[in-house]
Amino acid sequence: MSIEAVLSTTLALIIKLSASQALQYLRPICGVADELEKLRRSLLSIQSVIGDAEERQLKDKAVKSWLTELKHVAYEADNILDEVNTLVLRRSSDIRNQMKNKVSDLFSLDNPILYRLLLGSKLRNVLKKIDGIMIEMHKFNLRVGNQLPQRNRPQTHSFIIEADVIGRDEDREYIVNMLTTNSLDDKMLVVCVVGMMGLGKTTVAQLVYGDLHVQKHFELRIWICASDDFDLEKIAKRIIESATGKQCDLTNMELLQQQLRTLVEAKRYLLVLDDVWNEDSHKWEELKNLLVCGDHSSRILVTTRKEQCLTVMDADMVYHPKCLSEESSWVLFEKSVFGRNAEKQPFMEKIGRSIVTRCGGLPFTLKALGSLTRFKKEEREWLSVAESEI
Repeated sequence: MSIEAVLSTTLALIIKLSASQALQYLRPICGVADELEKLRRSLLSIQSVIGDAEERQLKDKAVKSWLTELKHVAYEADNILDEVNTLVLRRSSDIRNQMKNKVSDLFSLDNPILYRLLLGSKLRNVLKKIDGIMIEMHKFNLRVGNQLPQRNRPQTHSFIIEADVIGRDEDREYIVNMLTTNSLDDKMLVVCVVGMMGLGKTTVAQLVYGDLHVQKHFELRIWICASDDFDLEKIAKRIIESATGKQCDLTNMELLQQQLRTLVEAKRYLLVLDDVWNEDSHKWEELKNLLVCGDHSSRILVTTRKEQCLTVMDADMVYHPKCLSEESSWVLFEKSVFGRNAEKQPFMEKIGRSIVTRCGGLPFTLKALGSLTRFKKEEREWLSVAESEI
């Protein structure tokens, strides 16, 4: 995902979550209300200069590094705020007992005071990083312009260069087996891949979609990015376009549903719905009803960071990708830093491995810090990254 796309979407999401009702959960902690307001103001200030920074990065490596660091911090803040929102919604929905084994090991809803304190501490750490980013931003004298337009999340696609993917062979094999094994219930199955942002859910889905066994098993494969509004008309059009390779200009829902049903009728298809955020069960049932005319061995593969979607979509099978192993993490980081031909100094591997250890096996973080470190040639610069808060 490009820096521009991450900043445009993640910053907008953070600002929205900063004002959300879910964050009232943190307000009993002394000072958190003020810190949330500070975060909101800082992000609005940063967002106002992003347009100029995007232009400047093409000629200024320092600005490019600043944008990369900003992307990493925005991602971290996004995860913290989204975790609060997710867990509070679980509590209010009375599904905590169903999900208790999936709650992050770092926090516990059974100890809400400790949970709030720990989360408040993480939020303050992010604010410190934002302060540093603001200081650097002012040094660049970036021009203030109109804020970037509020866009839908960037569209994903099915293509991937397998040689660029590290450490996901087991995930692919497991999910391919889930999709191609016959169901005893003789019905279409919904398989959900769930995990935090930056874990690599889309990458895993791309690997599965392009797998040779999957290509042979399914008569029809359809890839849909469902990250924006889960609108039935939009989804139906995208399914038709993906299946036919042609633009669909139909605007009449009756004609749309007829064409969609004709395309999938009696066929064994695989439908990938990538980056689903929909929490409206009615919208999901409407779409599902249009798809049941396919062969009973058809499969729907969903990727989502929202565990609430498991209940909404009545998932038959769930898969949680793990973080990368230490060695796979190093290979990915090394690839991001050095590419194929970059010169490697003796100190770089030792310090680089310490950076990798602190990334916790998250591909997004590894790539972000790898890209940031790529432009640093001095040992002291590498040490600065290794000693910074991650």
